[in-house]
Formats: sequence, structure tokens, C-alpha cells
Amino acid sequence: MRTKQRALSLVVALLSLATLIGVTSAIRNDELSGVAAGGIGDGGELGFGGDGAVGPDGIGEPGAPGVDGSGPGAVGPGARTGGTSTNGPGGTQRGGPQGPGGATSETGPIRVAYTYVNLAGLGASVGGVDPTTDSTKMDREFKALFDDLNAKGGIGGRRIEYRGFEFSFAEFMSEDSQVRRCSQIAQDFKAHYVLDTYVYGPGGQECFARNRVPIITLSSTLAEETLLKARPYVTTTFPTIDSQFRALAPKLKEVGYLAGAKVGVFLDQTPRVDGPYRNILEPSLRAAGTPVAAVARAGINDQDGIRNAESTFASAGVTHVIFIGNYLQFASFTQQAQTQESTYRYAVNDYYTLAATATTGQTMHDTQLKGMVAVSVCNDPDGCIVEDNTRNPANRSPYTDRNRLAPGLRRCLDTMTRLRGADYYNPNNQSTGTKTACEHFFLWTDAIAAGGGADLARFAAGVRSLRAWQAPRVFGTDFADGRHTGASHYAVGKFDTLCRCMVRATPWTRPA
Repeated sequence: MRTKQRALSLVVALLSLATLIGVTSAIRNDELSGVAAGGIGDGGELGFGGDGAVGPDGIGEPGAPGVDGSGPGAVGPGARTGGTSTNGPGGTQRGGPQGPGGATSETGPIRVAYTYVNLAGLGASVGGVDPTTDSTKMDREFKALFDDLNAKGGIGGRRIEYRGFEFSFAEFMSEDSQVRRCSQIAQDFKAHYVLDTYVYGPGGQECFARNRVPIITLSSTLAEETLLKARPYVTTTFPTIDSQFRALAPKLKEVGYLAGAKVGVFLDQTPRVDGPYRNILEPSLRAAGTPVAAVARAGINDQDGIRNAESTFASAGVTHVIFIGNYLQFASFTQQAQTQESTYRYAVNDYYTLAATATTGQTMHDTQLKGMVAVSVCNDPDGCIVEDNTRNPANRSPYTDRNRLAPGLRRCLDTMTRLRGADYYNPNNQSTGTKTACEHFFLWTDAIAAGGGADLARFAAGVRSLRAWQAPRVFGTDFADGRHTGASHYAVGKFDTLCRCMVRATPWTRPA
């Protein structure tokens, strides 16, 4: 059962390392405060500094300051042509010419960039996927989606001008390269939208927000405060750290994990998790009757810190470890515990998508994983939480029962089968980015359709209107609160030694 690794899970594990580079350069609030501090108001307006409100017909720079911030908004570089709006307390916005990024004008092509990684540097095989052809397959999948959209008339009769941006594995692992390519996409190509697979971490997302180019991306390491400042330029189906922490204690209590437990918490060494831990997770564990016995922190390359973390938990008599970190940290910690002949019952979550990757790889000992649980929003049958143990995701075997797959995943696989002329219900025909490409492409088109237009304000309004949107990899979504992060429902999976996967043990529910 351990002869192969799950391709997507391994890629996401590598993403943990790449995006960690971005996390060490956390999104600077002072740089984003002028972008979106106004947020999304009760009236549905978008603010970009708190002075000039933005209605559905234009995006502008902050208005001239007044006593109540009611000065008129100047024309911004991403403003849409025409119209006047007084949709909020920030005053009037007048539309202007299309700029290099942000909202599109009424006419002309809509420029969309998509990103993907060339994994050729990983060797001969990645869990049954050939890295030398995987990027070509991802590129063709995106092209098929856009060509099909253009064949149907584009969006509102406007053609999609698309361009793929391939990242080498070295670029994928470098924040500097990600930011440099962000500038290429935003300023040279002048993209109106970016559909990411799993390339961009927080540093790159920050770059697109500064350039006022919306990106639909994976993100499981953003605190809610930061994402609120980046909206509407960063949209993700995955949950914020705050949402993950709100779900943890109730779901762990539901599955009986906390009963009689002496809990230690491992925290990734970044300020990003400190506030959510202090304000949400620690109090909720205490309220559940399980105060935290010990807390340990370590960074990605801090082997001494990881050894000290294990020693701290052993000295405190910890029996259960809630692990807030990425795959490489978890692998190092469990190896250290195995060396010390320590056993803990682990709980993981969607931070760095660890719920999808924790069981991946030859280094994971079943003695360490025994009794592990995962609290996740993800129900991908090739990773995350699965419905039963009858299918081993590591073998990339075909899905034998189409009706047991989520509607969003069936939509993806049906579409790809039709467009690519291959059976996408056989995972061996998928690229490592197939489901994510579908997820972000369909979210983009569905939000534009719901908002009634391709300009940024209508796209943002369309995102907010999506309730119970069917994603290929996320069980339930609800974007109505305006945070631009959709995941709404969580379940607990328990580690099963037969499939070496996380089998669902609780219903899917929303955190309180």
C-alpha cells in the first residue's frame, strides 16, 4: 500500500515549502491598507482606502478626504468606463478609462492569465504522474476550457484573450521569482484576472493586490484580517486560519478526540497564527474542557526547534498533539517522535493543506499515524477526507461509482472528458492541477455570470452572491459574508491503515 505517493498530495506538500517562503515575508498591512481597508460595506460598496466609495460602475482611487470621508473618488487605473454611483458613505465615484489591471472596460477582450508549474525537476515519476508531461497536460486543460468558452461567445460577447504562464520548479520555490512573474502578468500582459493552480503563496498574492489584479488561488495560510485587506483581489475556496481554528475544537470534541486528552499544540513559527491561536483556538479548547498543556513552535528549517518541540511535549506528559504546520514540519516531528519512541495522537487541519498531505510519503510510520484525525473542508477522493476505505488513493485507480462523487467534481470531470477526449474519471488521465484548474475557472465564470458583468465590482458582487457553490474539491462553500473565502463546512476524517487515508467520521457541518 506504500509503493506510490499521491501525486496531487505530494505536489501540495511541496507547495507547503514554496508558500512558506512567502509566509516569512508576511503581507505588509501598511502596503495593503490603501488598497482595501474600506472593505465591503453593508450597502455592497467596495472601499479602497476608506474615503472614496466604489459602486458597481467604477473602481477609483480614494476620494479627497472630508470631514466624513465623503469626497469624490478620482478615476483609478482599473476603473470601468462610464456611470456614476453613490452606493455608500464614501461618496461619488465616476468611471474612467480601463487601466493596466483591475476591472475591465465594457468592450474589447478580457485578458486572463493562468499559472501552472513544470515539475520536470522532480525526477522520473511523481505518484504515477510523469513530471515531464504534466505541465503540458495542465496547459492543454486550461486552453480547452478557454477555447470552449470563446466558442460559446466568450463572456457577454467579449472574447477571452488568455495566456499561460509556466513556472519552473525553481521559480515555484522562489518568492522573488513569483513576485517578478506577478509583475510580468500584471504590467506586461496587463491581465484583468489571474487563475492560479497552486503556484502563488502570500507574497505573490500581495503583489497582485498591489497591482489591483484579482487572483483566484489556493490559500490556507492567510489570517482573516489579512484577507479582508486584500479583497476583492484575492479569492479562494479554502478557509482562513481563523475559520480553521473556529472549527477545530468543536469537531475534535464531536469525534471524541479531546476526551481524557492532555493536549499540546505545535504552531508554525510565524506571527500569522499567533492572533487566531490566542483569540480563537486556545480559548475554544479551554471552553471544551481541555486546556492546552504545552505549546511549542518551530520553523520549516529549524530542526533543533522541532526536536525541542517533541521534548517539550514529552516532558509535559502530552498525549495528543494538535499540529498547525506543513508537511515537512510534520514529517520531521513524527520522525523525531519515532526516534524517541514517543507516540502521540495527532490532529491536523487545512493549514498548509496538511489534512490532505499528512499521510503521504515513505517516511510516515503507521505507529505515528495511528489514531490521527483531520479536520478539513476538502473531500477530494484522491486526498483529503474520503467516504470509505475501499479505494486506495495512492494507486490512482479509476473512480468506479460516478454518483458517489461530489457534483462539483463530476462537473469538472465531465467537462474535461468532453473537451479533452479522454476519460477523466480515470485519474491517470488527469494532471496534478486538473481539479484546481476547474475549481478556479468555474468560480470565475460563475461569479461573473452571477454578478452580471466582467468588471471587478460586478465580479466581486457575483462572488458574494454564491451560496452553496459546488466546488470540485471543497465540500461546501458560502461566499455571502464578503470575505472572498468560500469554505463553509468541515468534517473529521480518521486515519485508516487499509487505504492509508482519512475516512470521514462525522457529518459535514458549519462551525458556530
